[in-house]
Amino acid sequence: MDDWEGVQRSNNETVALSMEWGVSGILEPVARRERLVAVALRCDAEQMEYKRQHPQPGFARPLHDAVLARAYGRQGAPEEGLQILEGSLAWSDETGSQFFDAEVYRTRAELLLLLGRMDDAERSFNKALEVAREQKARMWELRAACDLAGLWRDQGRGAEAHGLLAPIYSWFSEGFGTRDLQVARALLDTLSPSPAV
Repeated sequence: MDDWEGVQRSNNETVALSMEWGVSGILEPVARRERLVAVALRCDAEQMEYKRQHPQPGFARPLHDAVLARAYGRQGAPEEGLQILEGSLAWSDETGSQFFDAEVYRTRAELLLLLGRMDDAERSFNKALEVAREQKARMWELRAACDLAGLWRDQGRGAEAHGLLAPIYSWFSEGFGTRDLQVARALLDTLSPSPAV
């Protein structure tokens, strides 16, 4: 999800193999991923504008929109990012392709936090959790829970945060070397469990 250096390596390998084997049809999708890598890694203004004017076609549009929206947030323009995400959610509703909506809502919450809109951000994190649960998308549920738990911890709601995150983290029986599970474990270590009654 966030290993953009890995995506870049994969793109380079794909281009090399396509040249070696004489397969040119793969070059356009690789070019789209390269533009996304430029946005994700460098907030490349030219590529950001290109991605904004030319949304990713097909089911991967929400993923590309979320990356672009985060880049606008890092550039100090979270309102621009929110506009992109609203368009992405409208596209999802229109097409019924909602596979990435949990991440779109989570990204939306991140941008709302940048604007200091804490209540709206909390609602968006909760919507991300709801969507992930409906889809049984455990990793996206974990990511949304981590972010909401972090917000609650910062608001002095550590026991609530622990109560949310601990059961989700406990579902996982492997993959503890992944970034998401490491972040969850580190966050859990900062939270106090609910006091015994």
